[in-house]
Amino acid sequence: MAPLAARFLQACSESPQGPLPDTSHSLVLQEETALAYARHLFDCGNSAAAFHYCSRADEKGEVLRREMEAMMGGGRRKEEAEE
Repeated sequence: MAPLAARFLQACSESPQGPLPDTSHSLVLQEETALAYARHLFDCGNSAAAFHYCSRADEKGEVLRREMEAMMGGGRRKEEAEE
């Protein structure tokens, strides 16, 4: 569901009528959608795109990005230890 929501918000931002209004509800919706899509992309192995969507989610996105980077770094250390 997150990919469809992200596409919908992208289409809204490119609409001739303009982006969604800057209401608190709209901003929360955009942030939560970006976070959900970033998680989805990270789970699929696309960390570059996941980081892009993290950047669209302000402070919560930065926290998620650090968590993702820690998981990536932790995975590398684990693999190195096994060799």
